[in-house]
Amino acid sequence: MSDKNKIRIFRAAVALALVAVGTEARADSCSASTSSLVTRSDGGACDDALTLDQIFTLSYRTTNASVIDDSNSINDGDFVESTIFAGNELVATLAQETSLAGATELPTMLEFIPVCSDDSSLNVGNECDPIAPNCGTGDCGCESSQPGVTCVASGANKVNVEFGQDLVFTAGQQLTIATIRVKLTDTLGLPAVCGEFFTRIESTGDIMTTTDDQCSSEVTADSEGSANLHAPECASNADCGECGVCADVLTEPHCENAAEGTACTADAEECTTDQCDIDGNCQHVENDDFCDDADACTTDSCSAQNGCVYDFICEGETICRSPGYWSTHSGYEKSPKSINVGQLVIDTVGPLEVCGQTITSTSNASSPYLDGLGLDSSLEGLCKKTKGVPLRNLYRQLMAAALNCGISGGPCETVTDPFIEVSFDDCNAVCAGDPPLVDAPTLGECVGQLDCFNNGGQIINGDCAFGTCAEDPSLNCGGDFGGCPDILDEPQECVDFPTNCHSAVLCNEELGICPKGGPASSSAACREARGNDCTIDDCN
Repeated sequence: MSDKNKIRIFRAAVALALVAVGTEARADSCSASTSSLVTRSDGGACDDALTLDQIFTLSYRTTNASVIDDSNSINDGDFVESTIFAGNELVATLAQETSLAGATELPTMLEFIPVCSDDSSLNVGNECDPIAPNCGTGDCGCESSQPGVTCVASGANKVNVEFGQDLVFTAGQQLTIATIRVKLTDTLGLPAVCGEFFTRIESTGDIMTTTDDQCSSEVTADSEGSANLHAPECASNADCGECGVCADVLTEPHCENAAEGTACTADAEECTTDQCDIDGNCQHVENDDFCDDADACTTDSCSAQNGCVYDFICEGETICRSPGYWSTHSGYEKSPKSINVGQLVIDTVGPLEVCGQTITSTSNASSPYLDGLGLDSSLEGLCKKTKGVPLRNLYRQLMAAALNCGISGGPCETVTDPFIEVSFDDCNAVCAGDPPLVDAPTLGECVGQLDCFNNGGQIINGDCAFGTCAEDPSLNCGGDFGGCPDILDEPQECVDFPTNCHSAVLCNEELGICPKGGPASSSAACREARGNDCTIDDCN
């Protein structure tokens, strides 16, 4: 017998030994013992694996290993006649993960093909329908079998080998009970090695009975056996997982790891890079570059658990943060680790009047985050795309300034006065469509100067500056003033104004607003605002 047809036998009949298999009942002088073996016509080795849709056969053999003891010779083990009586059956499980009884079945691997048996008077060996077999005098099921034995499908993954008449075994005899035809219908991907799976047969209780005249009484035993098979590991990349590829599809299909860096299923955090590693695992690598909020007073980092996290590192007196900060810290999306700082300010200082709108809210606690809030939400002003629509940019800068004034503890006209040359109230009126009749600032002046304030700068003679030069404090620098001139070919540092509000700690103890640093809390809500139909004065 070739290597590929070697059998795994679980209940072997051992000559010259008194070993009963399964549920054995001993008589005075006889022991019942039997074993089943499974052979396959192909697919028994890794280098001789089956191919998808290949048709082959499984044969089931049973051995009578029952023995009698000679009273004058202890355990001499002479074989005796036994019988499988009509009404018994063997149950074949076509495919399962291991060789053990009760192992997880693989119902998609093999398909039982009923055929007209070799003793049929018509269509011998042809596929048939058990309901209308067209086999003449023969049965539809087994390809071949012992007289009276039939093969009947039982669900998608089992075949009952049924005994319709007694089958007598001579002493020590092995008989091929039945052979069935099957087809490989699926691949077996990871973690199976070389596509290995198992086929198994076992009796339903005791099946072999000693019927030899030498036995003082009848005893019985059950039977079982299995064999391994090898299927292709894969037919396409999908069989190998998201970080695997199916290699050598036309010759020896098997799974290999995808190239390192191959994209894989994204996690819930937008700031991670999702890619396969060298071992074929999907990794979610934190990427701080995705979290840049263009705020010089924050350290921006990505957390695989919390997304973007912005920690403030600046100190000062009047408090201000950019529109980018307020747009990402005005929600509940990372609660309880995050804090809705925008709502905290609004709840503390009261509604904010901005651009003709009364702002009372930021975001809902859950998605859809802006449902039902309309223009009452600060995010409608902070998050809208402003390119090509200057009025939206003014609304955005006014909203951020109003929140900065709120946490600083004063009216915006007073809080912004030391930093800008235009009037906050006048700019707010321009945005609302009701500009002052005399000396009204232009929309551009309002946007530029408020943007300067929100980012910690100061307007000097109409231009934005952020500090003075280290070696020559008479020179302004940053913003519209640019960098400091070199001194003796050495760069000169631009030192922030002492009043830089962007350097102030985000805490007003008098108001009780001292939120700790935490992850962004309104990124998704901000995306909703960018995509909905709300404008500055209308929300359809």
